[in-house]
This record gives sequence, C-alpha cells and structure tokens, in this order.
Amino acid sequence: MLPDEWVEDRSRLLAGAAPDVVWDWNIETNHVWWSRNLEARLGYAVVEVCPTIEWWFERIHAADVARVRHVLTESLAGDEGSASAEYRFLRTDGTYATILGRLAIARREGKAVRAVGITERQRTEQTLRELEQRHRQILDAITDCVLVKGPHSKIVWANKAFRESYGMTNETLQGLIDAPFSEPDNTIQYIQDDAQVFDTGVTLDIPDEPMTRHDGHVLRVHTVKSAIFNDDGNV
Repeated sequence: MLPDEWVEDRSRLLAGAAPDVVWDWNIETNHVWWSRNLEARLGYAVVEVCPTIEWWFERIHAADVARVRHVLTESLAGDEGSASAEYRFLRTDGTYATILGRLAIARREGKAVRAVGITERQRTEQTLRELEQRHRQILDAITDCVLVKGPHSKIVWANKAFRESYGMTNETLQGLIDAPFSEPDNTIQYIQDDAQVFDTGVTLDIPDEPMTRHDGHVLRVHTVKSAIFNDDGNV
C-alpha cells in the first residue's frame, strides 16, 4: 500500500547523503528525481538531465537494455515489491560503468504507481582498481626494469626503475614506441622482438641487449619478453 503522504523532502535529503545514485520515479507522471550523486558517480549534472525514465534507458549498453526493460516491465506488471538488474551504463567520458540497480515498487490497489531505485557501482570495479594499484606498487618497489607494451610496440606502463632510467614519467612514455634518445637500430630490434612475442605468444629470452639511459649511458641488460593473455587466450 502507498502511504497517504510521502515525506519527500526528508527522504530526498537522506538520498542525497547516500554514496550511490538514488532515483525516485513517479510512474503515473513519468517524472524521475535523481540524487546529486548522479554527477559524482556517472558524470551527469542533475540540472541537465531529462527527468524521465527514457533518459536512463537511452544510456544503458545496447547489449543490456532489452533485458533491463524486460525485468522492469515484468516487475511493474506483476505483484512484486522489488526488482534488480545488473547492466552497463554510459558515463559522460564515454566509458561504461557496471552497476547493479535495485528497485522498490509501491502500488495502489495493485497497480505500480511509484518506484524508488538505488544504483550501485559494482564493488568488483573498486576491487580491481585496488588490486591494480597494489600490483603497480609492488612492481615499482623492485630494482629491475619492467615495461608493459600494447599492440605495435606502444608503451602502456613502466615501473619506477624503468622510468628513472629513461628520465620520463608514465604520462610521457605512454603511447611511445621508444624514447627519442635511443639508438634507432636498437629500437628497430625491440620492435621485431615485440612482434615475435605478439605473434607467437612464446616468451623470448634475450641474454644480452643494449639499453640507453636518458644521460646517454648504454647499459647491457638481460631482457625477458613475455606475453599477457586476455580471457579469450589472445595476446
């Protein structure tokens, strides 16, 4: 049953203090109120958002939207008091957040007239970020140089030892194939070795190769190049 009066000001004040996005949907008028965390969590300023449920659906990932619509439609048409769905939602920066939407449904004479939802970013995202940060801290603590490269030999990330040898930050290294002060012949050999690992997925052990520091000093180093595979088994 729907209460005779909704204490909206108090409820929305509490919703605004919640860490996740809270939304209040008047199904009869199709008006949606969003908590201010919509901007903090997903990048959308509340004052610029169209206050309808369609605005939300338009930003759900194309592979998820039909399933989410079905869950919502079935829940509103039935007699359930709640519903939930996991899906990807478009942020303003063009990336997708994996979130879990939970919905409480209020009815009048059996008909759904109002719904209040809480949209939580999946905790796995935070856990993965924490693990990645921890791994990078470990790699920064070792004295050997560690370099991560993507397709076409472009640098993705380097540990502290490598950054200090090159005298460059991760921001300046990212996207480069090699530092401009490296010998061109050495860079060409690096690219050929990288391509071999990318093509075969087999670790390449190079007992001795040159590495030029930012001060011009040439080191002789033992290099091991190993492939990193994704869930599909591709490099």
